[in-house]
Amino acid sequence: MQKKQINKEIIHKFRMKLRTLKLEDKLDVFPIENTFTRRQRYWIDGQTGKAFFKVHMWDLNSLEEYELEQEINARISAARAYFQM
Repeated sequence: MQKKQINKEIIHKFRMKLRTLKLEDKLDVFPIENTFTRRQRYWIDGQTGKAFFKVHMWDLNSLEEYELEQEINARISAARAYFQM
């Protein structure tokens, strides 16, 4: 499977996890696939008020399924702690 497809599946898993936690309206993932960005790790969009957390996909797309689930949970937990949700 190509990295682009793997990344799409990982992003989908993040968003499904946020949906099950009922946070999809308040929190979202900002995937960085292959470019450098100077975005902070966590920020709130000024127009929508939605909170975002940055994820470098190359850190995740080589993990095994169990490790990936653990990492998704850890990243969402860290974002929730940062935004006090």
